[in-house]
Amino acid sequence: MTVVAIAISVLLALVFAQAGQNKFSGSELAEVCPGHLGITPGTYRLVGVLEILAAIGLIVGVIAAPALAAVASIGLALLMVGAVALHLRAGDPFRIAPGFLQRRAESIRGWLPAAALGLLAIANAALILTD
Repeated sequence: MTVVAIAISVLLALVFAQAGQNKFSGSELAEVCPGHLGITPGTYRLVGVLEILAAIGLIVGVIAAPALAAVASIGLALLMVGAVALHLRAGDPFRIAPGFLQRRAESIRGWLPAAALGLLAIANAALILTD
């Protein structure tokens, strides 16, 4: 695994471990987001579990099993395709919404982060699989 793939894998693992944990946090964002996206709170938490599992897969992949990191990256890319689709269905624009870094409730109205993370996950899988 190249240094670039390792760096991207660690970055994705950190981002998605935090994103997955946020879905269980009880924060305003975790309360508002499922309704905005038109999914149940249970489905929202399931996505959080999948994000955390993918983060674990990325770290284990970096340490011992590069193929696992590639599979985790592909899984994250698929999750982000779903996220973009849900945001489009909700009428959200292509942007990073105000409050994104502070995880405020109004930050859910933009699908650029999901698209960018999905593309990064695809690039990571390609780097790993072509190594």
